[in-house]
Amino acid sequence: MNISKSLKITKTIVLTICFSIFANFANANEILGQWKTEDGDVANITECENSFCIELETGKFSGKMLAKFEVSEDAYKGIVYNPAGDNEFSSTAIIANDTLEIKACPVPFLCKTQKWQRM
Repeated sequence: MNISKSLKITKTIVLTICFSIFANFANANEILGQWKTEDGDVANITECENSFCIELETGKFSGKMLAKFEVSEDAYKGIVYNPAGDNEFSSTAIIANDTLEIKACPVPFLCKTQKWQRM
């Protein structure tokens, strides 16, 4: 293979990787903003410590942090905190249109899912 062809292939690979990273970063930020919970409370999702944090803005547990997620390939993965106690659960979240689906699992086979709407 000649040098010119090799450089073109390398350039194509580098550009593909750059576009892929940019697309993942842009999609990661779609979780930011205010969401209405199933209970009717307002939760705000912001960036924090290279992650995304969810804090309740209204309701009984206003001001409490509910979760912390990091971006993974096909979902957000992290921890959901029980605002009424000291429990924390592994969790995943996905976004479809204007719905945020959060699945928390206190035990791997016992999970609870909530669907929140973007405000």
